Amino acid sequence: MSQNNGRVYEFGAFRLHATRRVLTRDGAAVPLTSKAFDTLLLLVERGGEVVPKSEMMDALWPDTAVEENNLTQHVSMLRKALGERAGAHRYVVTIPGRGYSFVADVREVAEAAADSGLDGRAGAEAPAVEVPAVVAAAATPRGGPGGAARLRVVAAVVAAAAVLAAGLYVWRARAADERERSGELSAKSIAVLPFRTLGAGADDMTGAGMADALTTRLAGLGRVSVRPTSAVLRQTGDTSQAGRALGVDAVVEGTVQRIEGRARVTVQLVRVSDGEPLWAESFNESYTDIFALQDAVSERVARALAARLGGVEPARPRRRATESAAAYEEYLRGRHFWNKRNEEGLRKSIEHFQRAADLDPAYGAAYAGLADAYAVLSGYGFGTLPPDECMRRARASALKAIEIDDTLAEAHASLAMVKAYHEFDHAGAEVLFRRAVELNPSYATAHHWYSDFLAEAGRPAEALAEAERAAELDPLSPIIKTTLAERFYFTREHGRAAEQLRLALELAPDFIQAHSLLGLVYAQQGRHGESVAELERAFELTEGKSLRVASALGYAYAVAGRKAEARRMLGLLTGGGKAPQDVALLLLSLGERDEARRWLERTREKIGSRPALAVLLRTDPMYESLRADTEFRSLFEVTA
Repeated sequence: MSQNNGRVYEFGAFRLHATRRVLTRDGAAVPLTSKAFDTLLLLVERGGEVVPKSEMMDALWPDTAVEENNLTQHVSMLRKALGERAGAHRYVVTIPGRGYSFVADVREVAEAAADSGLDGRAGAEAPAVEVPAVVAAAATPRGGPGGAARLRVVAAVVAAAAVLAAGLYVWRARAADERERSGELSAKSIAVLPFRTLGAGADDMTGAGMADALTTRLAGLGRVSVRPTSAVLRQTGDTSQAGRALGVDAVVEGTVQRIEGRARVTVQLVRVSDGEPLWAESFNESYTDIFALQDAVSERVARALAARLGGVEPARPRRRATESAAAYEEYLRGRHFWNKRNEEGLRKSIEHFQRAADLDPAYGAAYAGLADAYAVLSGYGFGTLPPDECMRRARASALKAIEIDDTLAEAHASLAMVKAYHEFDHAGAEVLFRRAVELNPSYATAHHWYSDFLAEAGRPAEALAEAERAAELDPLSPIIKTTLAERFYFTREHGRAAEQLRLALELAPDFIQAHSLLGLVYAQQGRHGESVAELERAFELTEGKSLRVASALGYAYAVAGRKAEARRMLGLLTGGGKAPQDVALLLLSLGERDEARRWLERTREKIGSRPALAVLLRTDPMYESLRADTEFRSLFEVTA
C-alpha cells in the first residue's frame, strides 16, 4: 500500500480521508469494514489503472494465502457502500480476466484543507461536539482583565468535551471493527444447501453428502437452529429464495470440483434478507474418498462459522456410520425418495435402503431407513404389501438398526410406530418417541410422528405443540404441513387447516395426503363440489389403490348426495378389509341402518385393544353423524 496517505481524495459526492480512514458522502459517514476501506484506498490511489487481482491480494493480505473469492466479496461490499447498481458501475469496474479499475474522476486535496477532525477508523465519521450556547458565548474574546482567563477555561472545557467524544467514538468504532474482524453474526437460524458439483463426473449425491455432513456438524452449535438435510434437499431456486422458503436468517452454499486427485471446495455464508455474502473461503484438499473430503471441509467450515455464530464450539463429528461411499450414496437416494410419500417413492426408497444395507451390513442408518419406509407404507394402504407384513418388516429393521447403533433417532421413532400401531403397546411407544427426540431434538420426523401418537391418545395440546415444532424444523415438508393441518381439522379450525394444506400443495402439487385431507376439510365447510374434486384427485394419484382415500371419497360422495358413487366406494371398502367404522359411516349415510349396526359391532370389538380408535371416533369431524345418533353411540360408548 502507498505510504503517501496524508491526503483526502474526492470523487462525486464522496470524500475519502486516507489518514483518518473515513469515507463520507455529502458529509455523512459511510460504513465500511476495515478491509473494504483498504480495497477502496488501493483502487483510488491507482485510479484509472487496471489493478491485477494478484497485486490486490498481495497488498491486502500480505504474507497470507487467500483465495480470489475473498477479494470478490470485499469488492462486492465496496460497490454496495458506493451505491452502485448491477450493470451500472460508476466507480469500480471489473476487467474480465485481469482485475479492477477505479474509473471515476478523483481530485486530491490537502488534508489540512479538508475538514479537520480526530483520528478515526473506517466505518464512521468522528462525531461533532456540540458546545452549549453559554460556553460558546463565553468563548468570544472580549476586553477586560478576565477575558483571557475565561477563554482559557472555555478552551479547556471544549478540549475535555472533544476528548470525551473522541474516546466514545473510538471505543464504538473499535468495537464495531472488532465485531467485523471476528465476523460475529446475528443469525439465529441457518440452512446448508446442497453443494453444486462442477466438472466431469459431477454427481448430485456428492453435493448432498457435503451438505449433510456440514449440517450434522453445525447442528451442535446450540445457539443456532440448523434446518435438517431432508428440508434442504427438496429446495430449488436461488440462494435467497431457498433461504426465505426455509425461513432462515442465513444459508451456507458451496461448490465442489474434483481435479486430478484433488478437490476444490468453495463455501460462503449468505444473509437471506439482502443476499449479502457474510463470509467466504475456498479449500483445496487431496481427494482420496468422499468421506475424507467431507471430514476435512466440514471440520474447517464448522470451526470458522462457529466463531461467527456465537462462538460456540461445533459438535464433535460422530463416528462414521459406514466406510462405503457407495452405501452412503444409496442411503441418500433412499431418503430422497422416502420424502415423496407416494407408492413409487416408497418402493424406490426401500430398494435404495436395501442396497445400502447389502453393501454394508453394519450400516445402521440403512436399516433405520428401511424401518421408516415400511412403517409409512403400512399406513397408506397402497396394497403393495399387507399392513401387518409392513409392520413386521419395520420392526425387524428398526431392531437391527438399534443393535448396530443405539443412538439412531430414526430407528427409535420407527420402532415407536410399530409399538403404537401394530403391537398397541402405547406406554412402550411413548418411551421410544421421547427417546428419539432426546437423541436428536432436530429430527423433525420424530416430532411429527409423536404428534400423531399424542393426537390419538387424546392429548390435543401436546399434539399441536409437537406438530408446530416439526414444522419449524422442516418448513418445506408437505407431510408435516399436512399433519399440522390435521391438528387444526380435529379442533374444527377448518380455515387454518385449509391454509396449511394449500401451502403443502404449493410445495408438492400432487401430494396425495394434502388433497385427501383438504377434501375432508371442504366437506366440513359445506363446499361439497370442491371436496369431491380434491378427493377424486387424491384417488386418481393413488391409481385407485388406497382404501384410505376410497373411504374419504365415499364419505364426500355421500354427504354431497351422490349416492351411486358412494356405493361404488362402499364396494371397494367391503371387499378390501377396510376399517369397519368407515364402512359403517358410509352405510349410515346411505340410510342402511341395520347393516351399519353390524359393522359397528365389529368396531366395538376393536376398541378394546385399540383405545386410540375410541379417541378417533370421539373427535374426528367425519364421524359427527355417528356421534349424533344415540343408538350408534351406545354401541361403543363414545360421547359427543
